[in-house]
Amino acid sequence: MGVAVNLRCAACGHEQGPILMFGGYVVSCEPMSCSSCRRIVSIEKPLSARGTGARACPDCGGAELLPWGDDGRGASATPCPACGSEAETTFAGHWD
Repeated sequence: MGVAVNLRCAACGHEQGPILMFGGYVVSCEPMSCSSCRRIVSIEKPLSARGTGARACPDCGGAELLPWGDDGRGASATPCPACGSEAETTFAGHWD
Protein backbone atom coordinates (compact mmCIF):
# COMPACT_ATOMS: atom_id res chain seq x y z
CA MET A 1 0.00 0.00 0.00
CA GLY A 2 1.23 3.49 -0.75
CA VAL A 3 0.41 7.04 0.23
CA ALA A 4 1.12 10.36 -1.44
CA VAL A 5 1.16 13.67 0.43
CA ASN A 6 1.68 17.31 -0.52
CA LEU A 7 3.77 19.60 1.68
CA ARG A 8 3.35 23.32 2.33
CA CYS A 9 5.33 25.48 4.73
CA ALA A 10 3.56 28.57 6.06
CA ALA A 11 6.84 30.01 7.36
CA CYS A 12 8.74 30.21 4.05
CA GLY A 13 6.15 29.32 1.38
CA HIS A 14 7.94 26.16 0.18
CA GLU A 15 5.52 23.77 -1.56
CA GLN A 16 6.22 20.29 -2.82
CA GLY A 17 4.29 17.23 -3.86
CA PRO A 18 3.47 14.59 -4.29
CA ILE A 19 5.82 12.89 -1.83
CA LEU A 20 5.48 9.12 -2.22
CA MET A 21 5.72 6.55 0.57
CA PHE A 22 5.07 2.83 0.23
CA GLY A 23 6.13 -0.54 1.51
CA GLY A 24 5.97 -3.96 -0.05
CA TYR A 25 7.45 -7.42 0.20
CA VAL A 26 10.53 -6.63 -1.89
CA VAL A 27 10.98 -2.86 -1.94
CA SER A 28 9.88 0.21 0.00
CA CYS A 29 9.86 3.87 -0.95
CA GLU A 30 10.93 6.27 1.74
CA PRO A 31 10.96 10.08 1.78
CA MET A 32 14.47 11.46 2.25
CA SER A 33 15.57 15.06 2.72
CA CYS A 34 18.45 16.23 0.52
CA SER A 35 20.82 18.62 2.30
CA SER A 36 22.04 20.07 -1.02
CA CYS A 37 18.86 21.05 -2.88
CA ARG A 38 16.67 21.13 0.26
CA ARG A 39 13.91 19.04 -1.31
CA ILE A 40 12.26 15.82 -0.24
CA VAL A 41 12.88 12.96 -2.63
CA SER A 42 11.24 9.52 -2.67
CA ILE A 43 13.94 6.83 -2.64
CA GLU A 44 13.23 3.20 -3.45
CA LYS A 45 14.99 0.84 -1.07
CA PRO A 46 15.16 -2.96 -1.24
CA LEU A 47 13.96 -4.34 2.08
CA SER A 48 17.10 -6.43 2.44
CA ALA A 49 19.38 -3.38 2.06
CA ARG A 50 21.04 -1.63 4.96
CA GLY A 51 21.50 2.11 5.23
CA THR A 52 19.48 4.68 3.36
CA GLY A 53 19.35 3.02 -0.06
CA ALA A 54 20.39 5.49 -2.75
CA ARG A 55 23.56 7.44 -2.13
CA ALA A 56 22.75 10.43 -4.31
CA CYS A 57 19.76 12.72 -4.72
CA PRO A 58 17.96 11.98 -8.01
CA ASP A 59 17.17 15.71 -8.41
CA CYS A 60 20.58 17.33 -7.83
CA GLY A 61 23.09 14.52 -7.25
CA GLY A 62 23.70 15.67 -3.66
CA ALA A 63 25.37 13.04 -1.48
CA GLU A 64 23.71 13.67 1.89
CA LEU A 65 20.23 12.14 2.12
CA LEU A 66 18.62 12.01 5.54
CA PRO A 67 15.38 10.28 6.58
CA TRP A 68 12.51 12.78 6.53
CA GLY A 69 9.75 12.75 9.11
CA ASP A 70 11.78 11.50 12.09
CA ASP A 71 12.99 14.04 14.62
CA GLY A 72 15.66 11.66 15.97
CA ARG A 73 13.61 10.73 19.03
CA GLY A 74 11.24 8.43 17.19
CA ALA A 75 8.46 11.02 17.06
CA SER A 76 6.81 11.81 13.76
CA ALA A 77 7.63 15.24 12.39
CA THR A 78 7.09 17.07 9.11
CA PRO A 79 9.93 19.61 8.92
CA CYS A 80 10.17 21.89 5.91
CA PRO A 81 13.27 20.87 3.95
CA ALA A 82 13.92 24.53 3.01
CA CYS A 83 13.75 26.28 6.41
CA GLY A 84 13.26 23.57 9.06
CA SER A 85 9.93 24.91 10.37
CA GLU A 86 7.04 22.53 10.90
CA ALA A 87 5.25 22.13 7.57
CA GLU A 88 1.70 21.05 6.82
CA THR A 89 1.08 17.88 4.87
CA THR A 90 -2.17 17.12 3.07
CA PHE A 91 -3.35 13.79 1.72
CA ALA A 92 -2.89 13.51 -2.05
CA GLY A 93 -3.90 9.90 -2.64
CA HIS A 94 -3.27 6.23 -1.90
CA TRP A 95 -3.08 2.92 -3.74
CA ASP A 96 -2.91 -0.81 -3.00
